[in-house]
Amino acid sequence: MSYSIETLPGEPIVIIHANSEYSFAEDGENLLREIDTLLDNQKTLVYLIFDVVGISVSLDEVIFGANNISRRRNLLKHPNIIKNVVVTNSSLLSFAIRGMNNPVFGSVDIRVFEQVDQAVAHVRELLSANNT
Repeated sequence: MSYSIETLPGEPIVIIHANSEYSFAEDGENLLREIDTLLDNQKTLVYLIFDVVGISVSLDEVIFGANNISRRRNLLKHPNIIKNVVVTNSSLLSFAIRGMNNPVFGSVDIRVFEQVDQAVAHVRELLSANNT
């Protein structure tokens, strides 16, 4: 499978891992449907981390993916998401993700990191700050 969804035990953190076989065109719709279902069934709010370090994309795929996400009930603004975080080592993806803050794509504030452990540490800091 080209992706997996992991919920960290005892923490409101969900990580979507996409590997090198992932394709926005071939896998995107199924993954978005699974994420929708997961979020709709959440009993608590969660931080959503997208780990896309393993994938390589073209500009066309980035545009396809951004349009697909923004048309889909604005998945990134699902009421059960506290914050979206993306992990990528691609400058193209990083640039495109930061562009999601544009009103055309729904003004979604997304933090970008280069490693999953950095993203998880950031989310845990946010959790700690909110619990004090």
